[in-house]
Amino acid sequence: MQDIEKIAIETYQKNLNYFQKSQKSLLQQLLEFNTRLENGTQIALYDLEYLDGYFDIRELKSGNFLYSGDSNEISQQFCDRVNYKKNSFTFEGFPIFDYSKEKQENLIDEERGAEGLFPIMNYYLKHTDRDDTMRYIAKYMFIGVGLGGHISLISKKIQADDYLIVEDDFELFRLSLFTTKYYEIAKKARLYFAVDSDKKRFATLFGDFLSISLQENRYLKYTHFPVHSKEKIKNIQNELAIQSFVTFPYKTILTKYIRPLEYLNEANIINLSKHLDTTLFKDKPILIVAAGPSLQKNIEFIKNSHQKFVVIAISAVLKTLYKENIKPDIVFHIDGFSSSLPHFEDIDAKLFLKDSIAILSSISPLSLQKRFTKENIFYYQLDTDYIQGFDAISTPCVGSLTTIFSLLFNPSEIYIVGLDLAFDAQTGATHSAEHFYNKNIDISNRKNISQDMGLRKNIFKVKGNFQKNIYTNSLFYSSISSLHLFIPLFKRDNQTIYNLSDGAFIEDTTPLFISNIEDSRYKDLDKSILHSEIKQLFLDNSVYRLTQEQMQSISNRLKNSQKLKLLISKYQTKTKVIDSSKHMQIFYSFIADILMMNSKDSKNLTMVCDYFFRYALPLLSDLLNNRDIKDRKNHIKRVNNLIIKELFEIEEIYSSALKRFMKRDTKE
Repeated sequence: MQDIEKIAIETYQKNLNYFQKSQKSLLQQLLEFNTRLENGTQIALYDLEYLDGYFDIRELKSGNFLYSGDSNEISQQFCDRVNYKKNSFTFEGFPIFDYSKEKQENLIDEERGAEGLFPIMNYYLKHTDRDDTMRYIAKYMFIGVGLGGHISLISKKIQADDYLIVEDDFELFRLSLFTTKYYEIAKKARLYFAVDSDKKRFATLFGDFLSISLQENRYLKYTHFPVHSKEKIKNIQNELAIQSFVTFPYKTILTKYIRPLEYLNEANIINLSKHLDTTLFKDKPILIVAAGPSLQKNIEFIKNSHQKFVVIAISAVLKTLYKENIKPDIVFHIDGFSSSLPHFEDIDAKLFLKDSIAILSSISPLSLQKRFTKENIFYYQLDTDYIQGFDAISTPCVGSLTTIFSLLFNPSEIYIVGLDLAFDAQTGATHSAEHFYNKNIDISNRKNISQDMGLRKNIFKVKGNFQKNIYTNSLFYSSISSLHLFIPLFKRDNQTIYNLSDGAFIEDTTPLFISNIEDSRYKDLDKSILHSEIKQLFLDNSVYRLTQEQMQSISNRLKNSQKLKLLISKYQTKTKVIDSSKHMQIFYSFIADILMMNSKDSKNLTMVCDYFFRYALPLLSDLLNNRDIKDRKNHIKRVNNLIIKELFEIEEIYSSALKRFMKRDTKE
């Protein structure tokens, strides 16, 4: 018995030594936990016991054992169940689609963001199947550690390069340090620990796990320890669904970078990267009107009180406001697709919006300019850095972005209505009735974990604003997360945000029922004077033309684009003569050369390529990871040609846009 205890203590100490070198934040967590145990502020819930040749964990309160049997045998059973099948205990790293040639020729706007990937996806789907067996497993996830015996056995069996180890109960994880030699596993693999991590911290850790060896992210295999909550499984599904390269495909990002070239030097660009130097809104409350399902329930309040507020509306609510003759003072629009334009239909926009200030994203369709008075239009810059210091933040939806931007106007009070970011509790509605994307979702039975992947398919509970819990999906949750991130960064101590929406709870906001608003303390605003003041404020914080230095930057971008073209051409020539065994090595070196083009004047194009690679590389890697695949040389060649073709296409679109802008500016 003494020998067993000695071995356990030695294992614990060697794990600590490993943490000291490679997992310092986790070591700090452990030391703080131990201190709390020693001073009595943390009460131990478990005890590690050695029984008949095996360890088990006894819950002190109930006396129940975690394994209730031979933990060695149970760990071996977990190990025996691990296989190399793609359809067994596997997360799909990202969705793929089967687009026929005919459909590829008739894509809608939203689909064009990934159009160059569809031939690659089709080739991949033609030569692979979900029932295939992998040659190797590069990444693996353990959700729940128990005593960790199964972790040691499985790691020996599969010999993966990267392991994500998840445990929500820190005390259980601490006990596993006596029985599991994490330090030994770490000699041959990278370990990522998500121990007692809240959603924010887990998102960061999981993002790190995905970022390493991203070419192996097509399928992610895992083991779930039965007593561990399934909540982290839902978190993993959610984080996979909201990956930026999935939600904003590479050509959508490309459009974001080149569309501003169509109005630069012809429109006002407002600086929304920081707080505006103004007291204009100090005594004027702002009312943000978003398109959640609770909007219609509160329309009477908006109708009766809108003259007392600076009304900031997202474009999706314009039809609703038009019917009630509620004229917004500011309209936000960020969507870059033509499918958003129906929100402006059946509205006499020139008359209804003639005194409304329009704040449009850099990707907004140019046709929107016809809906507003030209002098009232202001664009904001997003990640392009065409005007240094003007880049604004980005969030997944216009409602959340409008909320953040409104803080920059320095109001004392902000009221939000219709920013539900959740389904209506009774009807399951996703948006207000007149929203183009509104659907009614069946939320009657959501106990089981969804096996479908997608922004709108992964449905789960979150804390409600007025209700204990409410249902949301990955798309809405990404907006909730962005608000939780950005509001603390921009909200000043003298600012209060009142959330009037019957949806998800938003941190750093105050839930407030409409009936409890004391709007009698506000006076009606002279909207004519207000319009002039807002317009002047925005003009004072805008630029109209690029400087000579900024124009030179655009010229430099064109030179960098041409360098990329040359890099692709050299790689294409080289791959025609190299041996297939060396092809992948040269391929990854080629990709690394592209991603290293990260100067100010090359980073936009590099980001587009990066988003493309995050989809294309795992497809090629997984195709070659099929145990039964034949003629690897031919598959590499075919997919390689498709990738090269699309890289040339990306460069051509980007450089052509730059040339058109420079030619137009020269004429002017």
